[in-house]
Amino acid sequence: MESFSRPVRGVKIPLTVAIPDYLRDHRYDGRIVLPAAEALQILARSLPGDLPPCDPRRQEGGAFTHLLPLNANADAFNAFHEIVFSPDGRRLSRLTTLRTGRQAQWTRSVEHVSVSFLPLGKNGDSSLFPTWKIGSCPYFSHFSHFPLRGQSTPPSPKNLQYTLPGSDSHATPARTGAAGKEGPPFSFSCRRLYDDLVPFGPAYHNVVGEVCLTPTEASAEVSGGDYPDAVGPLGSPFAFDAALHVACAWGQRYRNLVAFPVGFDSREIVLPTRNGETYICRVFPLPDEGATLCFDVRLYGEDRRPVEIILGLKMRDISGGRRKPPVWVRKGV
Repeated sequence: MESFSRPVRGVKIPLTVAIPDYLRDHRYDGRIVLPAAEALQILARSLPGDLPPCDPRRQEGGAFTHLLPLNANADAFNAFHEIVFSPDGRRLSRLTTLRTGRQAQWTRSVEHVSVSFLPLGKNGDSSLFPTWKIGSCPYFSHFSHFPLRGQSTPPSPKNLQYTLPGSDSHATPARTGAAGKEGPPFSFSCRRLYDDLVPFGPAYHNVVGEVCLTPTEASAEVSGGDYPDAVGPLGSPFAFDAALHVACAWGQRYRNLVAFPVGFDSREIVLPTRNGETYICRVFPLPDEGATLCFDVRLYGEDRRPVEIILGLKMRDISGGRRKPPVWVRKGV
């Protein structure tokens, strides 16, 4: 029987991508590297507009395969958007570059990011998780003392929960939002986060206020950043990027790992995040997959409604053990 998801054709689109000044604040081992959130934005921006339409805000199978270092003296870099189209409307997108060997004796293609953008559903429905339900789950217990920026008093919780289709088979605290009896959270300021745990430059200081960590959850407020030019079809890349910082902090405390994102199972942008807005970020750890840490991530707006969901975020140490968390954040030390 023929598979209806079998790829039928592909294209390779050459890109010249500008390097805005804010990207120079995203560094690893002293080098500017392209953030995963920015790479996904580049792929979404450069999707061709032919039919059938797909929805770049519905994503599956994200993989961050190789870091993409950027030349600190360059204003742009060259890359390719390689796309494989499937009959069901799915588009597998890859961001690649060409790497040339010494004295131009060889050239090979290097994949940096890949993701599948999903087709629109029936009647234009683009929701991966269409069932949203108001319930009595205490999602915002950790935010009782957290007024959002610009508010003098904390807003009252609206006890919003959502139900994922088929989620009963994943009845973990991360899937259900169940709170454990784990005592008060371990809290520290965003300034300490960026001084000691996630040493990026100011443009990427988008966790605001306090970070709260428990064995079953990490939470913080995150900002959509201060750079309107960064906003694209996926919204602002800064809120998603800041959520990765919150997950990284959890891994440093409870797994003694400085973990970087390497992929995710699925992502849906319900309402694109915006420049200058503040969001509530909640990160729920899932069972580890060997040396890979796994999380579900939820971003909520000021009205406590979901704006973005990332399921099966995967993070691991890419330093070969060279990077270690500071003693003050590690549990039991």
